[in-house]
Amino acid sequence: MSQRNYNTRSTAQSTQSSTTNTSSVKRSTRNASQASKTNTKNTSPTSQRTQQNDDDEYMTESQATQSKDLTAEEENQLVGSVIRYLLAVDRTKHVIQRPQLVKNVFGTYNKHYRKIMTKVKATLTQVFGFNLVEFETGKYILTNAITTNPPHLSCPESEKPRRILLILVLAHIFMLDGICKEDGFKTQMFGDVHKIITVEFVKQQYLKMPKIGSSDPPAYEFHWGVRAEEEVSKRHLLEFVSKMYNDRPIKSWPKQFNALNESECQSIESEDDN
Repeated sequence: MSQRNYNTRSTAQSTQSSTTNTSSVKRSTRNASQASKTNTKNTSPTSQRTQQNDDDEYMTESQATQSKDLTAEEENQLVGSVIRYLLAVDRTKHVIQRPQLVKNVFGTYNKHYRKIMTKVKATLTQVFGFNLVEFETGKYILTNAITTNPPHLSCPESEKPRRILLILVLAHIFMLDGICKEDGFKTQMFGDVHKIITVEFVKQQYLKMPKIGSSDPPAYEFHWGVRAEEEVSKRHLLEFVSKMYNDRPIKSWPKQFNALNESECQSIESEDDN
């Protein structure tokens, strides 16, 4: 074989080997790329979970910072803020709800809600002469903790006409065994008082106004509301009615007399529990 033919064959083999190596490299690169994609798919959920855990840890730390224990000074300031808010909102005598307190006063200190409200309740009674009454879980009203007699005179002069109307309505319901039906609410003394009774007194929780039946137009009946039960003494009310009947003895109304005795027993039991 000539040297020239040998060199040509050698070169061809070298070229073929190089081509084979290049293809091998390409296949390796392609396989590596596919493997990388596969690994990325396989590890992506773990990575996401790790990121989520990091976020959760951050949020937990943030919440922990916001709900840290209060110092005595911070606690007193929060109690004062809640009391100021309650007294301001109570001017309308409408119901105060927990979401309002959390949004407008507690903010990030919601963790301490029950502890602070317990101190608020005690301070309102001992210092301001108000009872903080909770009903239906998370709904509050302020009632007068100081017993007054006669009840229709325990208000500013400008409010006496409306207060007298309220006492007359409550007395009317009480003397009808605690329930009366809507009857137009027009009187010679007060005129048309439908809105005052069905809207204002109901919002203030002096009255409850459940719907009865499915008539058209709808019919309602009236009961004492939670504020009336807390603020108005049935004994004083019956004595007030008795005076209008020439000082008739209160025991001469047996149903009402038994009702007031039961109410007073429940009030004593409630005070003992507190």
